[in-house]
Amino acid sequence: MAIRDISKITVFGLRSSQEKVLEFIQHFGDTQLAPALPDQMQKAAEPAHEALSQADFCLSFLKPLTPSKGFIESLTEESLVRDFSWVKNLVQSYNLESTHRQLKEIDFNLKELSRRERELQNELEQLDRFRDLPVDLAELRRMKWVRHALVQVETKSSQDLESALAENLVHIINLRQDSKYAYLFLLFHRQEEQKTGELFARFGVSVERPPMTAGTFSSRIKTDEEELKRLSAERNRLLDSARAFLHDVDSLVIIRDYHQSLQVRSNEKSNLFTSRYTFAIKAFVPSDRSEEFSEKLSKAVEGIEVFIEKIPAGEEAPVLLSNPRIVQPFEVITSLYGLPNRREYDPTPLFSVFFIFFFSICLGDAGYGLILFLLAWYIRKKFKLQGNANGFYTLLLMCGLVSIFTGILLGGYFGLSPETMGQYLGMSPESLTGLPAALKKVRFIDPMSQAVNFLLIAVLLGVIQIIWGILVRTCLHIKRGDTAAVAFDDLPWAVYFAAIAPCVYFRGTAAGTAFLWLTILAVAVIILFAGRAFKNPIGRVLFGIYQLYNGTFGFLGNTLSYSRLMALSLSGGGIGMVINTLAGVINDLIPGLGVLVAIIFVPVGHFANVILSTMGGFIHSMRLQYVEFFPNFYECGGKPFRPFCFRFRKVILSEN
Repeated sequence: MAIRDISKITVFGLRSSQEKVLEFIQHFGDTQLAPALPDQMQKAAEPAHEALSQADFCLSFLKPLTPSKGFIESLTEESLVRDFSWVKNLVQSYNLESTHRQLKEIDFNLKELSRRERELQNELEQLDRFRDLPVDLAELRRMKWVRHALVQVETKSSQDLESALAENLVHIINLRQDSKYAYLFLLFHRQEEQKTGELFARFGVSVERPPMTAGTFSSRIKTDEEELKRLSAERNRLLDSARAFLHDVDSLVIIRDYHQSLQVRSNEKSNLFTSRYTFAIKAFVPSDRSEEFSEKLSKAVEGIEVFIEKIPAGEEAPVLLSNPRIVQPFEVITSLYGLPNRREYDPTPLFSVFFIFFFSICLGDAGYGLILFLLAWYIRKKFKLQGNANGFYTLLLMCGLVSIFTGILLGGYFGLSPETMGQYLGMSPESLTGLPAALKKVRFIDPMSQAVNFLLIAVLLGVIQIIWGILVRTCLHIKRGDTAAVAFDDLPWAVYFAAIAPCVYFRGTAAGTAFLWLTILAVAVIILFAGRAFKNPIGRVLFGIYQLYNGTFGFLGNTLSYSRLMALSLSGGGIGMVINTLAGVINDLIPGLGVLVAIIFVPVGHFANVILSTMGGFIHSMRLQYVEFFPNFYECGGKPFRPFCFRFRKVILSEN
């Protein structure tokens, strides 16, 4: 059910035609190469082709300069629909080597600028502490009998140091000091150099080595700052030159993906079965295209043999889902959990109706459903999405459409009930007319005033889905010929879960008695046969009792989990009511401007509530499938079908 049948194909030929065969397979696009060698014997990937390396460099260099896209913009990114000849013409006509050379040169110059800027910043950091020194160090260095020193000493010791130095006829200029250090400039006779050095050691003085500079420190600082400004202007000029290539980013992505596909082909080529003169390729192809593959390959490449074989039931093969178009958007939910193996059913069509109905209950408002529907419809129409993005928005569109009808049944319209609409129109709840009366008439249940009944409906939906899961498991056991599991594991539990509630509800009636006997019969079968693997009769019964206890409370917990449908519906509706109430309060509190503020507040508030309710409904509806429904029958473990083909992020290849 909904899993596409896969065949195995083996291609034999001369090594001279090996490249042509791989090229054909990559263009065919619906074939997965089977690993020819065990993982431990796989050869390392070949070094990247030069063109691939060039494109990678260009894209990585331009990426920081590319304006970032918002979340919505990234989800609605439009792909081009082109044939392969268009891609090949782009690759051949675009001068990748020239772009790479120019960007490489810009990159080199930017790195040199950064290096020079770091040098100047480090120098300025050293010079800044001596900014106020009004002497030219170059002149001092030429003096024969005078020595100088720029020193750093702890502030608490600076006064004692200055007093000691003054005794040795040292001229001191106090440049600056902070809470930790003082910076001093000293002039002294060269005969006092030894005594001065001893004082430095005594007071823990650090002698600074300022950069060799001509002129005063302040003049050198000014020169360096001007040089930094010039380098900054040069950096901006280089960045502007690089930004001129931003319009080529899409082309570079396509070219990069093209060469990446060629790289993949080269890597696959090194891992084929080969001899001195021949080669062999094993691949998986959908069975309905295997004959087409064989015929086209035989026409495209001479001197080859193609063998098609069915995959035995016990042999692993990649899984490719095949569902009706209306079900395909739900495949992403299955894929997130794990693909089915070949021995079971694809759960996608089995949960799709439940998922979309549960989501619509969580949203619980016809107005919100309309907004979601229109938003998803606009995005699909505006951006012509393809692939997973199109599937996601199609799913939202379907959820929005169903939510409109479910919202009508629940009586929710942008946080308003029919009674609330009537109050705004001056009607009492008992004397509704016109539209409010019509909406009240078609309402199935009021979640706010009939919360207990709404909870029972949510739990009943859980019971139905869980029993549905057990019935699916029953069909799987029938398919596998496991009649014992059907008779002693599946049907007794289905009868027990289905009969226990009516047994209580109809107690004291003939129907209640009938459901009671069904429950007793199911319990007896579970106790006696759930532990049929045990040879000891006592152990079998005890294990059966344990299974009955475990299954009963597990079923109770799973069904109560569906109460989240009611909780999310009430919370979303409650927030909508609060938004409307706050709008009325704002209107009353701000005379004149209150109406304008309320007109802005209401749509913003409701749109935010739509986003939050959509996220909550989507996540929790998905959780109910994963945690409550799937464990009843779904094993998963299938490996996805990954076709060996050209893959492009910006282009959808047309059939041509």
